[in-house]
Amino acid sequence: MMEIMIRSNSVCLYFIETEILRLDSNKIKGTIPDSIGSLLKTREIHFEYNELEGDIPDVISNLVGLQHLHLDHNKLNGDFPNWIDSLPFLGK
Repeated sequence: MMEIMIRSNSVCLYFIETEILRLDSNKIKGTIPDSIGSLLKTREIHFEYNELEGDIPDVISNLVGLQHLHLDHNKLNGDFPNWIDSLPFLGK
């Protein structure tokens, strides 16, 4: 199992062309970086079973092709934001 610490927004730049981002069960700590909003080709995000904290960033609303967003089993704050309903392909 890999351990990742998210320290800056630069981590997402390595995945800019990624359609499926699977980082589940990797002991990732920190917050979801705002740069995740630049992953415009991403259809699936799997961040479940990590140690992510903070809020779900509003920039995820930029990912209009997003079909799956898995954030369960983390330490995220609050409810899903209202913009979640504006993502046309997100499985509900």
